[in-house]
Amino acid sequence: MTPPLSSLLEKFLNHLKEQGHSHQLTARNYRLYLGRFTNWLGKELGAEAKPEDVLPITIERFHRWLGRPELSGLKLSAATQNYHLVALRSWLRFFKQQNINSLQPAAVKLNQPKQQPILTIKNTELARLLEAPLRANESEIIKLRDRALLELLCSTGLKVSGVVRLRRHNLTADGTMISLLLPNALAKNNFPLAHQTRYYLKRYLESRHDKNPALFVRHDRANQTNNSALTARSIQRILERYRKMAGLKGKITPSVLRHTYATNLLHHGTDLKTVQGLLGHRHLATTKTYQTNAALTGQRKPTSLIKIARLMDR
Repeated sequence: MTPPLSSLLEKFLNHLKEQGHSHQLTARNYRLYLGRFTNWLGKELGAEAKPEDVLPITIERFHRWLGRPELSGLKLSAATQNYHLVALRSWLRFFKQQNINSLQPAAVKLNQPKQQPILTIKNTELARLLEAPLRANESEIIKLRDRALLELLCSTGLKVSGVVRLRRHNLTADGTMISLLLPNALAKNNFPLAHQTRYYLKRYLESRHDKNPALFVRHDRANQTNNSALTARSIQRILERYRKMAGLKGKITPSVLRHTYATNLLHHGTDLKTVQGLLGHRHLATTKTYQTNAALTGQRKPTSLIKIARLMDR
């Protein structure tokens, strides 16, 4: 005889807890989400629910119940509704592992996430941002570092996590490319550098006297020989400072510069596969989200890697 869902819930939660400390919070949340489901289903049936009572129509009705505050008494976002459904999927998967006859986990459909608008900045705004470091009241080496940093962000589309990992040896011998192994990649990615990026990187590195292998470092006036590498937070603060100096409104983050880079490439006809490789996207569908932003005006010839760096020059 199949046990009721209430007892199977406890068995499932204990199973999660046995997986380790990282699953403790999951178990707590799943108790709330799945408890709501079993209580709702019990009221619907007028009796204690069992696994065989969970049918496709049951999932559909529960999904609707979650989304209607007048029925559930809950005001849940689409994301929170999905948390309930993901928990239900995991529970059904556990049933399969325990050889309990039940609905297939794939029958639980999630809310499709709303696509967030991709934030970019205009090329005129980009130019103002890039000019800001040279007008700052800073030492020459900091001006050169910050200009080189902004140029690199704008002409490679690297995430800030990638920039903080950069070392001097990632710059090719001729200074025309950055070579870096991205997460989940099998081989290093080569990022062609625009002329302005190469120029300021060269001037910046020639001005340094420290031995830190990091490509970008802090420049402590009291110690010019043992400076630490810039952190992601440092880079975000630098970018925010120059946004204000340039008089630009709205939020400008390393991600916004990455989105602008990708949109510009697609606008100039670079093929999706090339942009996918440069951005390090695992799935082409992720890269396709930039197509609407690019506002392409017809089919253009694919752009080679050599031409990409030229496109990024202003």
